[in-house]
Order: sequence, then C-alpha cells, then structure tokens
Amino acid sequence: MTWLATMLALVTVNAAPEPVAPNVARTPPRLVCPEGAKLIGDPPPEGKKRWCSYRGQDGLQVFHGHYWEWHDNGQLALEGDFVHGIRNGRWAEYNRSGALTIESNYRAGNLDGPYVLSLIHISEPTRPY
Repeated sequence: MTWLATMLALVTVNAAPEPVAPNVARTPPRLVCPEGAKLIGDPPPEGKKRWCSYRGQDGLQVFHGHYWEWHDNGQLALEGDFVHGIRNGRWAEYNRSGALTIESNYRAGNLDGPYVLSLIHISEPTRPY
C-alpha cells in the first residue's frame, strides 16, 4: 500500500462538525490518579500542563492516568490517558478557540479506529510544534 493510501485509510475528514462550546478555564474532570501515580502540574492560570505519573525503576517519570495541556489563553489544547507510559483511550486536540480539531483513540499505544481531523477548525495550529 502506498504512503498516500495508508494516510487516507487512517484519516477521516469531518467536514461538518457540530459546534463546540469554548472550554475556557475548564477544570480537569479527573483529579484522581490511578493507584501509585500522583497528580503533577497545574492548570491555568498557574500552569499549562497537568498529568498523573510515577517514577519508574530507572528513576524516569512514567505517565499513568489523565494528561491535560492548555494554550496560553487558558483554552484546553490536548487531553488523553496513559497506561504505564502508553497512550490508551480517547485523545483530543483543540484549537485556541476551544473547538475540537483532532480526535483519535488508542489501544495499548496503537491507533485504534479513525484519526478524525476537523478541517473547519484547524485553520490555526492546535499546539506549537
């Protein structure tokens, strides 16, 4: 399968998304981390990232539980879940206005299902790269 065919198989274009209410000052819904992990970081205005993690045997941080990242203006930019350092479940990216731009699902670190791009709301970057 060619590269283009592979990309087309993975991407579903959402041409008419439902309106999304802005998520300004959105409080993270899950403040409890899984057993053995602790909540790190702060939501706006104090910080830009918040996550659950623990220290692995090698001393490095391992994400385990929910992860949030916010734009400079306080809008939610990214959220999803990790299980022992591996993406698992729903992941969502939002633009600076709070509209959903990318939605995907992972199972054990692998993309599981469509990778949905909302081209209407992606006119501005979801996160600086």
